[in-house]
Amino acid sequence: LLGVSSGTGRVSKNVEAEPANSRYAWFVQDDWKALPNLTLNMGLRYEYEGLFKNSRGDMANFYPDLGKVVLLQGVGDPRLMAALPIVEGSTVGLSADNFINEDRNNFAPRFGFAYRPFGTTRFVVRGSYGIYYNVIGAYGGNFQLALNPPFLVAETFEPAPGTTPSLTFERPFPGVGNMPASPSLNAISRNRRNPYHQQWNLTLEHELVANTAIRVSYVGNRGTHLERLFNLNDPPPAPGAV
Repeated sequence: LLGVSSGTGRVSKNVEAEPANSRYAWFVQDDWKALPNLTLNMGLRYEYEGLFKNSRGDMANFYPDLGKVVLLQGVGDPRLMAALPIVEGSTVGLSADNFINEDRNNFAPRFGFAYRPFGTTRFVVRGSYGIYYNVIGAYGGNFQLALNPPFLVAETFEPAPGTTPSLTFERPFPGVGNMPASPSLNAISRNRRNPYHQQWNLTLEHELVANTAIRVSYVGNRGTHLERLFNLNDPPPAPGAV
């Protein structure tokens, strides 16, 4: 091998990301025997999940409505700050403390009942309904905020014209390399919400003979604000060529 490269590349820095946040929850629950043949179970849970912050510093988010990357905390690469549409968070009223809107209304009621309509233990009707919130994970977008410019970008080097090798194993990154004019960006929606599920069921159970029973159940589930990743540049479905 001659040790001559046709091109080299490197990232501007190592990734430094350790997202951390605080979470709080409380609940109350009680069983109430409203009638000799009717028992109610009622409860309420509240959950709050604070905003994730990168304990290592670097955070930048892309806001489509602004058309800019906003530096929330950390120190950006001066070359990237000058070459790309990046602004300091203080100039647009954003920081690591308010880069998305906090979700503070996560109340989760639960209700259940057990009813013996005929006053015997051979036939029982049971039902319940509840709301259950999902926890937003640290690596569901928050980790990626440290990968955005002006912290991390690929830098490429091309050989100089002529017959003398300029990219070698001893000197693979001479001087300043080329940076992409349109690097990949990661964004978290400003109105991100905790996903939640509504679950409900209804059960009829009847004892046919001793040690033999039949049960019929209906179970339902509905998810709301479920998270997904999508490309902002994808065109919406429409007739004709794209």
